[in-house]
Amino acid sequence: MTDNQEEKINDRIVSIIKALDLSKKSFANSIGISPQTLQNIVGARKTSPAADVISSIITQYDIVNPEWLLTGRGEMLKKEVSSSKVRIRGEGNTIASNVTGNVGADLSKGKKLNSDTEILLYKSQIENLQNKITDLQNKISDIDIQYKNQIEMLKESCNNQLKAKDEMIELLKSMLQK
Repeated sequence: MTDNQEEKINDRIVSIIKALDLSKKSFANSIGISPQTLQNIVGARKTSPAADVISSIITQYDIVNPEWLLTGRGEMLKKEVSSSKVRIRGEGNTIASNVTGNVGADLSKGKKLNSDTEILLYKSQIENLQNKITDLQNKISDIDIQYKNQIEMLKESCNNQLKAKDEMIELLKSMLQK
């Protein structure tokens, strides 16, 4: 149990990064902040994290115990995760697996992760990656629509210019015949 409330939230964020075996850059990107912002939080400056940063950590890594992150009370990881869903999005498919187990390993004391914890961490990382993939697919779709609209506008513009050219040729022909 980690009941060290003297430990700052900044240090607890470092513990999460280590437990997830992520680089600071990867972690920063996964919660939607710049690596420099994260460095300001966990580095020498020890800037207090904004509420949206804390919220992003809890949202992106739902295995992290919010009470521990905020106060230092309890375990780093939730003890019971009754329904950890791994979603594979696309064409309406959702695969969900229920995992129940003790995932309260005290990682801050250097204990090795147990297999249940590792599975949940991997599932959390998979879900985060799948969310990023979905976001990227949505961005690609949006860009595709924009390009199709631009192509249609260019076609219309070209057709209008060709029509204007044809009209000009006809006008010149009629002037030459007079």
